[in-house]
Amino acid sequence: MSANPLILIVDDDVDTREMYAWCFEGHGFRVALAASVDQAIAQAAVETPDALVTDYTLPGGDGFGLAETLRRAESGARATMILVSGRDFTGEPRDRALRLFDRILLKPVLPDQLLDELLPMLDRRAADSAATQGL
Repeated sequence: MSANPLILIVDDDVDTREMYAWCFEGHGFRVALAASVDQAIAQAAVETPDALVTDYTLPGGDGFGLAETLRRAESGARATMILVSGRDFTGEPRDRALRLFDRILLKPVLPDQLLDELLPMLDRRAADSAATQGL
């Protein structure tokens, strides 16, 4: 993980994207924004995100498909992934979400709540990465 982790925020609602971006940037993160699955995949191809924060319902697909695509690609295989959705999944969709995402949060989620969830996960990933590299 880089010194200033890159967070890819994917939501079709511009206010949500900007609200989360403002919070993350204020805490020293770099931020990439996308409004659709295609934009998110293009962003991840330009620069590997350290974390993905995505809504479920997106133009061009859904958060599940986006997470699966990024997990298969070099650009997102090791990214921390959080699903932020207004949809409360049950049954098989919930099982699928639990396999794909490190955390599932039910909207509304304030930026500070999201930050509180994400920071420990990024810290653990950085520690695990350092341990495997012998640092």
